[in-house]
Amino acid sequence: MRSSPLSNEDRELKTVGLIKMAVLELHAGRLHDARGRLDEAARMVESVGPLAIAHYHMDLATLLLVLGRAETRAEYFDQALEHYARALLEYEAVGNHRYAAVIEAGHWLFAFHAQAP
Repeated sequence: MRSSPLSNEDRELKTVGLIKMAVLELHAGRLHDARGRLDEAARMVESVGPLAIAHYHMDLATLLLVLGRAETRAEYFDQALEHYARALLEYEAVGNHRYAAVIEAGHWLFAFHAQAP
């Protein structure tokens, strides 16, 4: 039996579900499992709505920040900054000022974490 391609609605639901599962994995301390969920979501995220795209980039940036600290990998901080910037653009594009403000305020936190030993 062949599976049919996901409709746009199903693709967005699956993508959002993967992003939410990644957040749960992150909070549970399973960082590489969270990365796997986000990697799976990455294959579909650009074909869904801008709000899901914004959440994806924000959550990936947060994960990269945590991974960078846990594994002492400076390149993760650079990647996190890029994803925070993309999330900010997406949130501003859809008029979600609350999350845009969270990201702008988060730049201070990011700078603190990136410089802390």
